[in-house]
Amino acid sequence: LGVAQFFAIPLLGVFTPLADVQEAARLPAMMAAAQQAMNGVAFVAEGMMQGHQAFGKLAVNTGLAMMALLVVLEEGLKDS
Repeated sequence: LGVAQFFAIPLLGVFTPLADVQEAARLPAMMAAAQQAMNGVAFVAEGMMQGHQAFGKLAVNTGLAMMALLVVLEEGLKDS
């Protein structure tokens, strides 16, 4: 999926004719494509934890990931 997403980046012109918007979307699209392999591993790991009924550990992991996301978002907003 990540490879297909990466090779679809030139199709950004289909969604907007504005060159500035296409350029602004290029890097986030490349980052999202690169993260697909990691996302696949994460989904498999979450499924394994559910299968082993490790719901408490899964909840802790999800909470920690959410806190990390909020910190990153907050830091990104400070730069704006």
